[in-house]
Amino acid sequence: MLPAAPCGPLASVHTEAPQGRSPSLQALTPSRASGFLSPQRQALMILRQHSQGAESEAARLDEDEQLEDLVAQHKDVWEFHVLELRLTREIRALQRSQEQLRAEGTLVRARLQEVERRLRLAAEVGGDPVVTD
Repeated sequence: MLPAAPCGPLASVHTEAPQGRSPSLQALTPSRASGFLSPQRQALMILRQHSQGAESEAARLDEDEQLEDLVAQHKDVWEFHVLELRLTREIRALQRSQEQLRAEGTLVRARLQEVERRLRLAAEVGGDPVVTD
């Protein structure tokens, strides 16, 4: 048995387009819908790819900025290291100079003591002091 054709108020639902929609949308079949949606899907994919590209570009820029910061920090550390080496060399040179001055001071005191000893000896003998170098 075949279904009866709608009659009455329900009959217009199948034959007329709903209010606010065009008759062409009512005739949209699944194959037509996929054809209609395909460009939108492609556009959505392009937008997503563009968004991902922009995100990866932002990430790369962040990486570049971090790299620049690290390079600047490395440069600062290197400059500090060079200054530290220079200062270490200068300290060693000053320490050698100090040791040399101490040794010379010891020699000068020894000579002074020798001169004082000769002067006392000469004063005890009562004669002229003899100074030789």
